[in-house]
Amino acid sequence: MPHPVPAAKDALKAILNARPAWATIEVMDGGPTEGEDYTYDAFWFEPTEIPSDAWASVGAGSRRIAFRLGFVISVLREGDNERDTEDHVWTLYEDLLAAIKANPTLNGVVLQVGDVQGRQVNGPRSKTVWQAAFIGSIGCTSNSY
Repeated sequence: MPHPVPAAKDALKAILNARPAWATIEVMDGGPTEGEDYTYDAFWFEPTEIPSDAWASVGAGSRRIAFRLGFVISVLREGDNERDTEDHVWTLYEDLLAAIKANPTLNGVVLQVGDVQGRQVNGPRSKTVWQAAFIGSIGCTSNSY
């Protein structure tokens, strides 16, 4: 059976892409490449952590993995309105939470989505552009396989 992390990422991308709040947001597997000049709002995956890979607790014939999908929500805005930039990050963050609350199994790909952890940061991207981001992770428990 394939590992559950890629399927969970694909399911979350599909869920977000189907929501109106994400219609103009680039939802990607990975962030911009080094040196790439991006000028759009985006969501991408960061490293995944696996704090538990439980062979024994489920049984010799099954496996259940606890994992944390790392992610970034990044918003860029022209001008000097840092607060507007940050506010849009919080809007997308709240919609992400609403999406996983409405679909806590990510279309049946995981047993359960758990907590979301992370931090929000702001800073100038250039002389004329503000960037705000939420850098976090979503706890997930795989189905037994």
